[in-house]
Amino acid sequence: MKKTSFLSLLAVTFMAALFFVGCQKDTTTLRARIDNFGGNSKVYMGGTNFNIPTWSLGDTIWVDYTTNTNHSYFLNDISGSGVATLSLPNNPTYCALYPFGMGSVSGTTATLSIPQVQRYYEKGGKQVVNAPMAACTLNDPAGTITFHNLGALLAINIECNILTHTSMDVWEVKVTSEDHTLPLWGTATVDISDPSAIFQCSPAASGNPYTVSLKKFNSSNTAVKLFSLNTTTNKTKTVYVYVPAVPSGTNNRYTIEVVARNGSTDLSMSRTQQSVTGGNLSRNMMASVNFPMREVVAPTGAVPDGRFTIKSNGAQVYFAAGNLQYNCSTHVWRIAPTQWDFIGNGGSFTNGYSGTGDNNLSINSSTYTGWIDLFGWATSGYHNSSDSYNTRYLPTDWENDDVNTTYNNYGYGPSISGTASNVTLDGTTNANYDWGVYHSNPAEGDNAHGGLYYVDENNNLQKAGPGSNWRTLTQAEWSYLLSTRVVNGGTGEGHTWSGVKYGTKYGILIYPDGYQGQYTSSVTDITTSGIPSGCVFLPIAGQRGISTSGTTSEPGLATNTYGFYWSATGNNRNVAQQAYSIRLFYNTSTKKFALLAAHTPDRYLGCSVRLVTPVI
Repeated sequence: MKKTSFLSLLAVTFMAALFFVGCQKDTTTLRARIDNFGGNSKVYMGGTNFNIPTWSLGDTIWVDYTTNTNHSYFLNDISGSGVATLSLPNNPTYCALYPFGMGSVSGTTATLSIPQVQRYYEKGGKQVVNAPMAACTLNDPAGTITFHNLGALLAINIECNILTHTSMDVWEVKVTSEDHTLPLWGTATVDISDPSAIFQCSPAASGNPYTVSLKKFNSSNTAVKLFSLNTTTNKTKTVYVYVPAVPSGTNNRYTIEVVARNGSTDLSMSRTQQSVTGGNLSRNMMASVNFPMREVVAPTGAVPDGRFTIKSNGAQVYFAAGNLQYNCSTHVWRIAPTQWDFIGNGGSFTNGYSGTGDNNLSINSSTYTGWIDLFGWATSGYHNSSDSYNTRYLPTDWENDDVNTTYNNYGYGPSISGTASNVTLDGTTNANYDWGVYHSNPAEGDNAHGGLYYVDENNNLQKAGPGSNWRTLTQAEWSYLLSTRVVNGGTGEGHTWSGVKYGTKYGILIYPDGYQGQYTSSVTDITTSGIPSGCVFLPIAGQRGISTSGTTSEPGLATNTYGFYWSATGNNRNVAQQAYSIRLFYNTSTKKFALLAAHTPDRYLGCSVRLVTPVI
């Protein structure tokens, strides 16, 4: 019989030796069947369905019984009706697990080891998929053994339809569980005497338990490309990734990422969110996901080649290639010319690009022709006239009350009749308070908020990323990016970010997703080597406050040893007084960096802004 399966684990030559040991004189023949649970069985026997995984002759199964220690047995025959036979020693009860090598059975309990990396290889042009199934004769009539799928399967249909390249090499497929109570790999134990049993993993101590990868390796155990596609003769390919089933009553969604290249060019880091019926991917189910590949390019004004995950659901962003700046006289908003460019107070800090004419302490002059880059919270220029407490909304606003007057903190951003407000600058109601949202894509002739610009190589202003949706990260997104996201095999300092010095300026270097190689010392001087490709540098740029003299006040530098970057999240303390930021500090005595991902400065204080735009 011609083999049509791509579900086979070990070479027949290896298993034959075990087979002959296992077959005894007193044997029984069991008919092996696959449960067609819900009419959507993940696998078939004998090639009755050529589009999904099938079993074939020679596939091996772990069988547990009390009279023999050899647990390896072959499928002996497959009939046209999709029923196979197993010749086993006589025993009243059998419990079995397929495929052999994925785990073991003792009594009615199966122990499985689900790998973080599922290895891709082909047999007869088909992918081999080791999807675990289990059976127990306690639930079957005499002479039969029915295998039940323990998990679920994702069939990912990858299509090459990129615009600027006609071919691509697929290197890796990643699946991430959005529900962080559902690990996708680790150790699983299942009572296989229960036909409805599913496997749930207890995650390993290291690594990300919510992401599994499909990779191919050569004989030297080095990752190589899975396969190649092109836009004409070989346009599509389906790959299979198995995952645990979702417990009853639990919803789950999966983020899928396909890593592909054309030579050294990354063609796509695009993602799609798969939600099956009811949000569940249940036992014995196979969900088919269409994944058209396309080239993803960072918009103008963004750091190229750097994509950063900011949420557990896998959402990614590009960072602007510099801090936000504003010209008081021309009302132009721009992305700083370089990642290390900032203004500070024009004295203690050296501005490497714009010259000495730019000074945040000149914020009180509407005719000032230089640039500023320290802003009160939510001062995009948007004025919500229905909120009588939104009195500070211009980038030039600052607290110029008499020194004996309480600072009007709740005038910045949305507030609720002057009461406590824990608002976020997103959604439909508050979105325009965000600098990026208000200036992303204004209509032609809209002079109220004239767009966002960047400085090109000829020192000219150009529109930044037309069609992009620039915005400010929320506090939760900052925290996930810096403290939760796994890069370089870990989280936090030395993994997702490191303290560095560039020229005379200190700051943090944030590593993009998938980056390999980090600075592990407290502070590394990167002046000579430069900012690595795809990385984001956030300089310590100080904070603008208020200085007083007698009964008058004027803008003053609150600190030049810390750096503060606003989030889009307000704080509900003391009548909408504060908002969240991240805080950077370099201790010149200990020569170490400190980062606080949830700092709460007063809203009137001037802090830096670094915008992001989503990877679409």
